[in-house]
Amino acid sequence: MRIVHTGDWHLNHRLGRINFNEFLQTAAAGVVEQARTRQAEVLLIAGDLLAGREGREQLKGTVQFLKKTLRPYLDEGGTVLVISGNHDSEAFFETLRDAFDLVAPATTGDGSTHAPGRLYVAPNPTVRTIRGRDGLEVQFVLMPFPTPRAYIEGESASYRNSEERNAAVGQRFRERLQRIVRGLDPTRPAVLVGHSLVRGVSVSDYFQPSDAEDVILETTDLLPNFAYGAFGHIHKAQPVAGGNRFWYCGSLLPLDAGESGQEKCALLAEVTRDGLVGPPEKLPVCGGPNLYSITIHPDDIESLVEKYPDHAQAIVKYCLRYSPSEHPDPYVLHRRVRQIFPLWYDSEEERTGLEESAGQPVGPRDLGDVRGTVLNYLRDEAPWGADDGAREEVIALAESLLADAEFVASLRQPRRVHGGRRN
Repeated sequence: MRIVHTGDWHLNHRLGRINFNEFLQTAAAGVVEQARTRQAEVLLIAGDLLAGREGREQLKGTVQFLKKTLRPYLDEGGTVLVISGNHDSEAFFETLRDAFDLVAPATTGDGSTHAPGRLYVAPNPTVRTIRGRDGLEVQFVLMPFPTPRAYIEGESASYRNSEERNAAVGQRFRERLQRIVRGLDPTRPAVLVGHSLVRGVSVSDYFQPSDAEDVILETTDLLPNFAYGAFGHIHKAQPVAGGNRFWYCGSLLPLDAGESGQEKCALLAEVTRDGLVGPPEKLPVCGGPNLYSITIHPDDIESLVEKYPDHAQAIVKYCLRYSPSEHPDPYVLHRRVRQIFPLWYDSEEERTGLEESAGQPVGPRDLGDVRGTVLNYLRDEAPWGADDGAREEVIALAESLLADAEFVASLRQPRRVHGGRRN
């Protein structure tokens, strides 16, 4: 059986003022198409299908996208298995699961396997057995992100801190996994699908979660019963514990500048009755622009076009480092930078030469043109999101307020600088 392993799609993700969803949908559609062309019988999405905190219209749009993208693959007999991740709404996943089970039978006629050609979502630990084209039946053990809702059934519990809660949930995760494994058919290969952190994997160059911040599994928790382990949660594609049987697929695309340069891929694994056939093959994922995190000095601004040939398409976070005595109105600098990088998603300032003036009032001259600054921001840079209908109304209200001299004067009242950096 051929299996495409992907995860951490984070559909509806935003980077500051930039809606990243278009790029993610393009990349996700590419992965599904590769599952079709490589004739994978199962597509695994190992958690974090969604970015989280979606409104009703966003959820509606996501379901429409999934219907359009997955339908051809399902019609050809492919099966899609999705577990919930830490960004997914467990209530939404439970609703989807119950709705799907209502309109289509989950199992085949004899009840020994689950029907192919449909989408299964798993907000709770469960097993789905899928029969491949050659008749091989593979057991997929679906273990969503460890939460009290998913793993501590019907119990009310209070915890003194997050570390105590994570320890309790982690223990229940292990107990549930062991119980499921005892009930597996040893004559059929099994695949573990999880959205968890395994101790020792590379999370980030700058951050390593502690037991208080995440439920951390040990490599000994990855029982030897599995032919393959498909994990999500860590955005960097990598094997677990240096082996070839358990893998993180990584995120669909870099989700911020900190992930820029990471290899992004889906994984193609082949499982037979005897187990995994070699290490999984990496399938490249395309569809995203470059992400940059840049520190910019005023004298370097005009050279950015040459330095970054993709400046019009790149998604950029930048820090403007300037001297207020030389550039009393930094908005002029910001405006030029944003002309060069129209898809900037975050910015900050670092002001130099403030040692002598720290704690001293900053006068009206440093505030520049208040009316022009506010209106230009609202017209050109404000992150209006999906609902642009209120844009003109807000701009009209701002214009009326800024026409009031007393109101503008109140904005120009002296303020104090408490350091050399402001966000």
